[in-house]
Amino acid sequence: MKKLGKNKVIEILGIGVFIVVMTILLYQISVNISILVIAFFFLYYLKILRKKRESTFLSLTFLFVLALTVFFWQKEFDFSPYLSGLITLVLLVNILFNDIEFSFAYLFFINILNTLVFNSDFKLFLIYLVSGATAIFLSRNVRKRFDVIKAGFLAGIMEFLMIISVSSLFKYPELVESFKSSLINGIVSSVIVLGILPIFEYLLGVVTNISLLELSDFNHPLLRRLILEAPGTYQHSLIVANLAESAAEAIGANSILTRVGAYYHDIGKIFKAEYFSENQMLAQYRDKHKNLSPAMSKLIIMKHVKEGVELAKKYHLNKKIIDFIAQHHGTTLVYYFFKRAQQTPLQTVSSEESYRYPGPKPKSKEVALVHLADTVEATSRTLEDPNPSQIKEMVRTAILDKFLDGQLDETDLTLKDLEKIGEVFTRILNAMFHTRINYSKSSDEDSSKKSSKNTQNK
Repeated sequence: MKKLGKNKVIEILGIGVFIVVMTILLYQISVNISILVIAFFFLYYLKILRKKRESTFLSLTFLFVLALTVFFWQKEFDFSPYLSGLITLVLLVNILFNDIEFSFAYLFFINILNTLVFNSDFKLFLIYLVSGATAIFLSRNVRKRFDVIKAGFLAGIMEFLMIISVSSLFKYPELVESFKSSLINGIVSSVIVLGILPIFEYLLGVVTNISLLELSDFNHPLLRRLILEAPGTYQHSLIVANLAESAAEAIGANSILTRVGAYYHDIGKIFKAEYFSENQMLAQYRDKHKNLSPAMSKLIIMKHVKEGVELAKKYHLNKKIIDFIAQHHGTTLVYYFFKRAQQTPLQTVSSEESYRYPGPKPKSKEVALVHLADTVEATSRTLEDPNPSQIKEMVRTAILDKFLDGQLDETDLTLKDLEKIGEVFTRILNAMFHTRINYSKSSDEDSSKKSSKNTQNK
């Protein structure tokens, strides 16, 4: 008997939960509303099920909230409806997946379940719809933990304002109690999210902007090692990060993830830093590959990817960052040593494939941007007299070569994206290699002589 795949099990679980929810809705609410929800499901929820992490989280939280619903139905509790955990769940979803469309779909479904817990009060549905939407808007692209607290606090305030607008609470004690409940709900929700966020990041294999900014701290032990043991590679990584981040903003990719991934993409060079030209001091430059065979040099160069992945795992970096290390060269040909092998007498070159990185190719826009920026930055160092036309042609050729070599085949980059990326790279490199005014040495000497004569005369 053929085993069901993990994704198929998740899909069946998600659909099963939905059927249960729809049964409850048909029993508790009007048929018209249920039909509306079912239509929404077929338009959007089926698309969510194709995403492994989102569907897993959605299914598990549906089951959790459904269990709470059944529990509250069977027992009677004197429990304020304004202390529901809906804001907590919505904040968590939006920060984890950074997808506003998915977050609103999630809010819609969870809000229905939440409303059922409290006897299908439509006023409560409206209150949580607005306060949840406030939490989503304010937690978009959060970069600091304080931003999460602020989002929870303001969502609580909005909840209180909605209570006033849809209820007939005009007595002072009731207003005070509602205000306290809403404020506690908002603040406690954000605190809970900050506490459990690392757990869900680990379980779902995602990385949030908050974690990325922590990884971008140059006091991180791995970045400190890169700075001290491979300073040239560190400088190279900074330039690649600048190029890739700017390009990510231009095409709507995750710029923070791109920048942090660029910081770590070459950490494998720490082990044999002296074999990479950027780490050679100009005054003491010595070609470490001069006495090595092209095959041996190729192995040393290519090994930095594997060693980088192992080092990243040792320091417990998120898989999203490890992808940058593993994929930033794709299956690119180590061209210099391949050509050198062909030109070396008695050197047997098995095939071009043996001089290619093992891959995999970049699988996301962010990794592809670092892949392109890495190539462009390295190529720009070979320009003897860089000028705007040379730089533009170099960038165009580098991107075109990667495209024709199939290195971008597994990403969602379009030709329009590549055009924007080329424009950004060209602009930044032109700024880096800008010309300076050539002050005449003779005029400096003349002015110094005049100054000396004046001094003597005095």
